[in-house]
Formats: sequence, C-alpha cells, structure tokens
Amino acid sequence: MGAKNAERAVADFLQEYLQMDCMKNPIFVTVFVTVYLVIYCVLTQIAATEVYAFYMFLASPAFVIWMVMTVLKDRRFTSRSLGDREFGYRDKLNL
Repeated sequence: MGAKNAERAVADFLQEYLQMDCMKNPIFVTVFVTVYLVIYCVLTQIAATEVYAFYMFLASPAFVIWMVMTVLKDRRFTSRSLGDREFGYRDKLNL
C-alpha cells in the first residue's frame, strides 16, 4: 500500500508542477536547461556515470526544443524602440 501511495503522490506532484507558470517562464526554462546541460557535460567526464549521461543525451533535444519554444513564444519586449532613429540599417538614405 505504501508504494501505491507514493506513486500517487509523485503523479499528483508532477501534474501540479506541469501546470505551474514557471514552466512557461523563459528565465526559469533557460536556467533549468543550462544547468541540465552542464550536469550532462560533467557526467560525460566521469566513467562511472556513462549510463546516466547516455540517457541525459537522449533527453537533451527535448529540453532544448522546450527552451527554444518558450523563448520564441514569450511576448514580453523590454528594450526601447528605435523609432525613426534606425542607425543600424544602411537601407535608409536620410541617416
């Protein structure tokens, strides 16, 4: 009975966690994926953890795609607009 309760508790936790807003926060996602990839790089250097590194390697494309999609879907724009002063573009004649 104890194992079933533990499985149910883990399933409930994962379901609640996946519905949290932090899963869509680009800063959280970027930090999480970066830490994941750093841990993967460390594990590849340790001979005893080759199996873990292999499974992390298999899962890493999904995490990177998750990060890219989260950043691309983010609608927040924090920089100021250049307006009429587009100094970076050479196609405008009246610079």
